[in-house]
Amino acid sequence: MFPDLTSTRFQPRRYCPGGVGNWSGHLPFAADLIACTKPSLVVELGTHYGESYFGFCQAIQQQEISCRAFAVDTWKGDSQTGLYSSAVFAEVSAHNAEHYGSFSTLLPMSFDEALSCTHFADGTIDLLHLDGCHTYDAIKHDFEGWLPKVAAGGIILIHDISVQRDNFGAPRFWEEVSARFPSFAFHHSCGLGVIANSEAEQLENPFLTALFGGKCNPRVIRDYYVLCAERLHYAFLVQAERNPTCQVFSPDATGYSEERSASLAVSPGAWADVEVDVPVPSGRLRLDPVNCVSAVEVSEIVVESPSAGNVLWSLDPGHSDQVLCAGTAIRMPEDGKVIILSYGDDPQVYLPQLEIPDGDGSIRVRFSVRIDRFSLRIHRDFRIVEPLLVRYSKACSAASNLEVAHARAQSDLARLRADYNACAQFRQEAEAEVVRMRSMLNAVSQRSASDAGHSREDEAIS
Repeated sequence: MFPDLTSTRFQPRRYCPGGVGNWSGHLPFAADLIACTKPSLVVELGTHYGESYFGFCQAIQQQEISCRAFAVDTWKGDSQTGLYSSAVFAEVSAHNAEHYGSFSTLLPMSFDEALSCTHFADGTIDLLHLDGCHTYDAIKHDFEGWLPKVAAGGIILIHDISVQRDNFGAPRFWEEVSARFPSFAFHHSCGLGVIANSEAEQLENPFLTALFGGKCNPRVIRDYYVLCAERLHYAFLVQAERNPTCQVFSPDATGYSEERSASLAVSPGAWADVEVDVPVPSGRLRLDPVNCVSAVEVSEIVVESPSAGNVLWSLDPGHSDQVLCAGTAIRMPEDGKVIILSYGDDPQVYLPQLEIPDGDGSIRVRFSVRIDRFSLRIHRDFRIVEPLLVRYSKACSAASNLEVAHARAQSDLARLRADYNACAQFRQEAEAEVVRMRSMLNAVSQRSASDAGHSREDEAIS
């Protein structure tokens, strides 16, 4: 299709960071786009963990292109992504400084604020990537606001054009905007729309004319990049299988982060004992028992104070429902055991909220884990049924939340009944007191009347 494409050998430094890989499948195309167009100014709106942005930066660096790159994001999250931990920006900033600080700049601000930056004169951006809030109004606002900044012949990327859920408006906006410009759509990895800010016949770059000129079969192009994405994905899975790790997260007020975690490599196929120290949590401790598709059994979970040596909490086999599963973990129905089927690389097990004695700076977590890995063929099968597994996992989580809510409602009802009974008892006592007071008042009234009668008799006699 194209001669000597970078995508055939591109190995991203940053792949599926933080367990989020919605952009992973487009990294080979990003590498080819950078190599073939050689931009001088790249801007990304909406960066999060930086998978797409650092893919651009790595390609710029490896191709030795003279280019400036800017990532714009508040790194606080939005209504669709939820709130980010402050550790996300700290980690992204550290990665940027280590690898790309000479030409890459992070701008922690809103997209509208960045419009007024002197870095972005009209008609200067060669590659603009839109990946912020994906409501229809938000993406339309971002596109129209930044379009004047894009150079003639420049490229605009729009992510999530295949996401049909909630209030995602990218598919609707893509349908509209793709009719106005030369465009090409990828449907894998949540979908990626590619737009050229020019007329198709004005494009001279062979790579772009292949995309927009209609001379190459679009299906062939899509299939090629899907195969490239699969190559990266299976390489990632193989690496994870070779180096499975357990990780324990201790949240602070901003949430879970790599900085407040401890990990340990484990060997699959046999029981392994894990013992790590983590900072005192401000919420539930989280165990990620493995980082690949597998079946996992976790047992003998103990949380203790290293300084005092006393046990703060331990898993009771008779009450194993105290732990909750999330992420890519599905709890298997096995009484007294915590057996998890992980259909991805981010299974999560949450422990109950703990009461930590004052003065402890850290806590120790001990548990045993056994990992049974699956073959790559099973991986492929899982990818086929993954949407169903995700729905099942969400249904299980919703059912668990309903059980918790039901138990809380039952507890509240019991408390209300106790309060009602206490009120009824108080009412009975109050009514008895009223009767006694009335009796006393009647007695006093009768005595007063009797005393008044005697007084009148004494006055008559005198």
